Amino acid sequence: MLRASPDYSEQSELKLGLLADSSRELGTLVSLVRETDHKIVCSASTRTYSLPLRNDVDAWVLRIADHCDKTDAIIEWLTEHDVPMVVEDVNTANSISAQWLDSKIRDCVSAYRRPHSANSKPEQVWVLAASTGGPEALAEFFNGLVGAEAFTFIVAQHIDERALPSLFTALRRNTHFPVTLCRSGESLEAGHVYVVSPDNEFSLSHNRRVVLTGEAWKGLYRPSINQVIAKVAKAYRQQAGVIIFSGMGDDGADAVSMMGAYGGQVLIQDLASCTIDSMPRSVQSTGLVNYSGDSQALAKYISKRAKAAR
Repeated sequence: MLRASPDYSEQSELKLGLLADSSRELGTLVSLVRETDHKIVCSASTRTYSLPLRNDVDAWVLRIADHCDKTDAIIEWLTEHDVPMVVEDVNTANSISAQWLDSKIRDCVSAYRRPHSANSKPEQVWVLAASTGGPEALAEFFNGLVGAEAFTFIVAQHIDERALPSLFTALRRNTHFPVTLCRSGESLEAGHVYVVSPDNEFSLSHNRRVVLTGEAWKGLYRPSINQVIAKVAKAYRQQAGVIIFSGMGDDGADAVSMMGAYGGQVLIQDLASCTIDSMPRSVQSTGLVNYSGDSQALAKYISKRAKAAR
């Protein structure tokens, strides 16, 4: 168990472990961290470093260029052991600065170590719904999100259970928020991303705790976006919202009327930026859309709402 600090955003020095999948990328990462106030406890290649990882660090920073089973296993281990991590995808990220990395590390550690209390209740809960083309759109969205620590995000992505590790990797590379599956008995916390299982239906109890029903999702799609939207809208009402990203079919279109009726927001990815625009187009046809934009514009929209909610 890592020790907790009262306020990591103000702490001058954090102890870091660094991993990269090539000596070149590791050298770049080491150089960036040396420009900050943080201390490098260890640095190594993801291809040679063995689990378990050291636990005497405040966070691990990964710089990844190639997707492979080894890096997925490391990310999964860090998640299971609740260890703060920053995952930088070299293939999708722009050139970064030491200042940017420092900020992301501090935000990450603060998010993971925020005390569990009434203050962890989200100001707003957003369903992020997607199908074909969704993982890429979601990655761009989270990469552009700023200052939304008071919000909770529920990812409802049409996906096969076997493909979940790849989705988790894509999400964790682009957000400092903890990313976990919806688990029975949990209360949804601010500053967290929850992924809906395609094989296990859930509901939200009267006190807004996740309850796994033990049943499969009903209908053509797994998970059922319509059902996820309806459950969140009913539980959170005007605190709820949904963003319909790229996808095939019309899943979600039937439930947005409930979201609107409860006072929640309905957003869609603009059709031109979608890999397949069927899902957002079907929602657009309901006339209930409050805002439309590409993934980066949607991230800015949510960031502005987060700033206004402070």
